[in-house]
Amino acid sequence: MIAWRSLTGSMCMKKTEAAFDRVLQTAAIIAMSMIMFAVLAVCVEVTIRYFTGKSLTWVEDVSAMLLVYITFLGAAWLLRIDGHVRVDTVTNRLSPRYQFFFDLFTSVVSAIAFLVIVWYGAEFTLVQFRSGYYMPTPLETPQWVVVVIIPVGCALLLIQLLRKIRDLLKKRGLEAKEDQDIDLSRKLNL
Repeated sequence: MIAWRSLTGSMCMKKTEAAFDRVLQTAAIIAMSMIMFAVLAVCVEVTIRYFTGKSLTWVEDVSAMLLVYITFLGAAWLLRIDGHVRVDTVTNRLSPRYQFFFDLFTSVVSAIAFLVIVWYGAEFTLVQFRSGYYMPTPLETPQWVVVVIIPVGCALLLIQLLRKIRDLLKKRGLEAKEDQDIDLSRKLNL
């Protein structure tokens, strides 16, 4: 009975993780599409302004909003593939043990920071939604539409950081078990 619960729990966790990976992949594809749209819109706007002297008023507003969305939609996917830029001149000189503790420490601190951002970002978005405040721009976009992606993107980052912390601890536990097995085999050979 216990083995069955463990097996079904493991299968459920794998399905949940696969679904979350699909969410991250979809968010990354949306972010990439937004990049392409922003580039095209700016190119069209520059071309029209060059030939006609008139500007498309919506391009600047939409491009600015897309930059916020692109950042928060792509960040968790980038963390999953370990694609964030890191300055590793110091950490590469550390022993593997200290690299593990440094990576674990930065992941935990980051997770706490994103938890705070999710909480206050959600509160701020709700306040903006209720207030009906509009951006003072030509499009007059509701403020909440611009900021809602911040708590959503940070929630994705938080979940991915928790997965990373789990994987780090799991990997460290396996390495510790291998070290114990090696020590035990050495003692038996003596």
